[in-house]
Amino acid sequence: MSPPPLRQHGSPLQPAVKDPMEYTCAMYPEVRQMGPGNCPKCGMTPEPREATAAATEDNSELLNMTRRFWISLALTAPYAAAHGLLGRPRRSA
Repeated sequence: MSPPPLRQHGSPLQPAVKDPMEYTCAMYPEVRQMGPGNCPKCGMTPEPREATAAATEDNSELLNMTRRFWISLALTAPYAAAHGLLGRPRRSA
């Protein structure tokens, strides 16, 4: 079995992809290409030009930060209540 055909895009050779979506670079919006690859100016991976709702989107970072927020809040609230930081206005000098 032969490897997929290669096409020249930017400096590296990349496999040709059968993806009809148009992609654009986040840093250089004028750079547009059909299918995924790398931006020829900065090397970043371009994003799809049209936003799509992916059902299998990875939310692990969001879930991790949400869990850490609630744990921090639970540990901070008793301290703030004990030291009078909640509900009382500060005294002026």
